[in-house]
Amino acid sequence: MSMIIIPIQIFTIMVASWVAAGLINYLADVLPVSRKLVRPSCKNCSLSLNLIYYIAWPIKCSNCGKKVDFRHWIVRFGFMLLVLFIWLYSSSIALHFIPAFFVLMYFMLVSVIDYEHRIIMHPTSVLGAVLGVLVGFNLHGFTSTVTGGIVGFFGMLILYLFGSVFVSWLTRRRQKEMGEEALGFGDVILGGVLGLFIGMPGTIISLMLAIFSAGAVSIIYLLVALLKRENSSNLTIPYGPFLIFGAFTILFLKNNLLLVMGW
Repeated sequence: MSMIIIPIQIFTIMVASWVAAGLINYLADVLPVSRKLVRPSCKNCSLSLNLIYYIAWPIKCSNCGKKVDFRHWIVRFGFMLLVLFIWLYSSSIALHFIPAFFVLMYFMLVSVIDYEHRIIMHPTSVLGAVLGVLVGFNLHGFTSTVTGGIVGFFGMLILYLFGSVFVSWLTRRRQKEMGEEALGFGDVILGGVLGLFIGMPGTIISLMLAIFSAGAVSIIYLLVALLKRENSSNLTIPYGPFLIFGAFTILFLKNNLLLVMGW
């Protein structure tokens, strides 16, 4: 009996993941531009697109023939693999599958928008706070959830203020504008939101993972720019995906990592 049920479950999960990834792509396309839910349109000719077709199988615009961004496929297959992972290893993850599914949707949406537009949107932060409270209360209880949110917010606020002071000092020293700052206040809010999901003491570990991973990528990014002889003074990377990486690790990988390390 289980030999029949398991393939049906996997098929159902993959279909749900495909549709959810389509919604992520839709929201990542329209929210940063319109700031509201509107009908999607082609980026090349502005033709309005059918939402169902957009979510189900978006190949190219029927008017101008422009294909969708490659990001659409990265999100689709990446999300499907992540969902399959949490389903296969659900026994080692404290969060139940259905709430974990929606948490992954939120994480990926925030990461895609920040990567492409360098912005953490307030509507997504509000949504994340609501989801974070529900998940946090269920996993950690009231005190740990609220404390995690406070520590995440003020931990990122300290980094934000330090970065602002450093950029101001560097601008005066070089007597020229340094351009875009590495951290925005949206990252501070995101730190607090993710702290609600994780609770304490996981929030501290999550912030450390975000800082170290962002630092490592920044160093690699800088070395590549130097090898290509590009101007590296204004190179910035979005910080949101690294905060998401830290939170994802604590929520979904912590028990597996402890097993690997023999703890």
